[in-house]
Amino acid sequence: CVSGKKCKVQADCVTNLCASGVCTWPAKGTWLTIKAGAFSMGSPASEPCRYAPETQHPVTLTRSFEIQSTEVTQGQFKSLVKYNPSKNAASKSCASDDCPVDNVNWHEAAMYCNALSVNISIPACYTCTKWGTGVSCKENALYGGTKLATCAGYRLPTEAEWEYVYRAGTKTPFYNGKNDSKVCTSCTSQDANLSKAAWYCSNSGNKTHPVGHKLANPWGVFDMAGNVHEWTHDYFANVMGSASVTDPTGPVTGTSKSVRGGGFSHEAGRSRAAFRGYGVPTGRWSYVGFRCVRTLSATLYTGLEAYYPFSGNANDATSNAKHGTVSGASLTTDRKGKDNSAYL
Repeated sequence: CVSGKKCKVQADCVTNLCASGVCTWPAKGTWLTIKAGAFSMGSPASEPCRYAPETQHPVTLTRSFEIQSTEVTQGQFKSLVKYNPSKNAASKSCASDDCPVDNVNWHEAAMYCNALSVNISIPACYTCTKWGTGVSCKENALYGGTKLATCAGYRLPTEAEWEYVYRAGTKTPFYNGKNDSKVCTSCTSQDANLSKAAWYCSNSGNKTHPVGHKLANPWGVFDMAGNVHEWTHDYFANVMGSASVTDPTGPVTGTSKSVRGGGFSHEAGRSRAAFRGYGVPTGRWSYVGFRCVRTLSATLYTGLEAYYPFSGNANDATSNAKHGTVSGASLTTDRKGKDNSAYL
């Protein structure tokens, strides 16, 4: 696809954004507004490559939010938190600042989202202690459980928000169409549709790639079908149920966090919109990264306790004075609802 080509719809641009009638690459880290709405989460029993914990059910999201068009990059992560945990950088298989950050655990992902909030003086959605690779985060008590969407700061997307964005109004296994039942678990054969939209084990060369170079979904969001899998906010629930739900945030407690999307080292079946993986929050893998979201209709809270606790870092005295402070494995999935270490 040639940048600068005239376009009427996103499909005209193949791998670029259609903006003002012209195909163009999006600025890295562009924030896109996602309007509140309803969709069918999960997959029908007839869907090829389907896994067991994907019960289809109606979901309504009552608050609009914004999401980064690309996964958080190594450059963005380094710029904000001053280190880079990525294995793909260490091995030089994808060391560009435009490569997605990987080998980051759930706590570091939450820490990064909090740091984005503090950077523009808005509430932090998580309470974290320490900093860097030893950080430990949890929901800010002000925004626990179903109150999550009332936080005006940056945070990880809920599972429902994540799938809503992936689908972008579509109902097919991939946001650009149907999937090939012959290559559900293959890493030697390619799925024609998926190869246009994602990096996965059949086309990635077993490494990450710079973000935003595959087909965006209809809402202009890249790499949700594959580059790195992505942490979400929710604890993993093996059974979702078929009842209609509004603004779901997952179980109140748990041992694993939900991980969504496809990844460069895994097969096409795991790149579907409905695929659900999970991992312990302290786990690190070269094929897991994240992106953040922010509720747009939340009310800003000005109390000091809402801000990120920059404790234990000598460089954070200014932020502490301004905002105050707050105290504060394996990635697995299977087709039958059991832990079978499928990601290991």
